[in-house]
Amino acid sequence: MTADADVDPERVFALIVSVEKHRDSSWDVSGPYADACAFATWLVDVCHVPVGNVISLASPQPGSLHDSSGMPLLPDGIITRSADSAMVSELFMDELAQIKADLLWVFWSGHGLTNPEGSRVLVLADSTTSVTRVIEVEGLQRALQSQRVGGNNGTDVVRVAIAVTSVEPASPELLPLSTERRKHIADLVRGPHASTRHCTQCGSADDRRRADASPR
Repeated sequence: MTADADVDPERVFALIVSVEKHRDSSWDVSGPYADACAFATWLVDVCHVPVGNVISLASPQPGSLHDSSGMPLLPDGIITRSADSAMVSELFMDELAQIKADLLWVFWSGHGLTNPEGSRVLVLADSTTSVTRVIEVEGLQRALQSQRVGGNNGTDVVRVAIAVTSVEPASPELLPLSTERRKHIADLVRGPHASTRHCTQCGSADDRRRADASPR
């Protein structure tokens, strides 16, 4: 958001994903959870979005849960669920298909990679170095534009904005996202002023509305 005056905070929802711990500890990373909590705090404290409108999927490191004074980083009242492939699939197949919102935020922080096929992917918590569970960035963007997000065949969600931050991969066999793509400025992907680029420096301009963002 924006602190847009024309957006009712009660009609703003957010899906915030942060992946630090993985099934294979060699993938583990620090930092994404703090980024996600800072974004959630901005939504709740500055934009006055109700905590019940914020969905948090996270796999934080034990030392990431609190700040230096011992206070929880995540705003009180936000419930966190696992950031694994099963939960992401459930959200896209069920919860996100039911919401009614003037603006849906999607914030994702964790490992960002380019796979051997050249696709940009985001790594999920149930990944290992041998079995990588990921979501393609372009597929995520297309799914957020599609009828699967929002009730009444998608018309109940007016605007969708996505922000992605990524960190270097733990596995040298997988390439990191290039530097200019490591931090995406929030971009509107659905709405009257949506960018044709879908997300900063990512995606194509065509409308593949039935594309799948299911974890692979």
